[in-house]
Amino acid sequence: MQEQTLVGTVEWEYKPLSWDCDTPNCDHFTLYDAASGVNYDLDNSLLASRYEGKKVRLTGSVDTKNDSIHVISMEEIK
Repeated sequence: MQEQTLVGTVEWEYKPLSWDCDTPNCDHFTLYDAASGVNYDLDNSLLASRYEGKKVRLTGSVDTKNDSIHVISMEEIK
């Protein structure tokens, strides 16, 4: 997986059967990339929760096979 920078909106999902819950009530966050129309699962829910509903610039390792991202950094775009 290569490190990439993406721009998108952080969205919340509820996944009650998720085995890797790291926030209360199994909160799970995705990055919606409007350019590609893909929702990428984010592996750092604690960081992502700070940006829920906001447009961000995210740097991370993208796994296109599983539509997931290992988050390295995230910042809000104003």
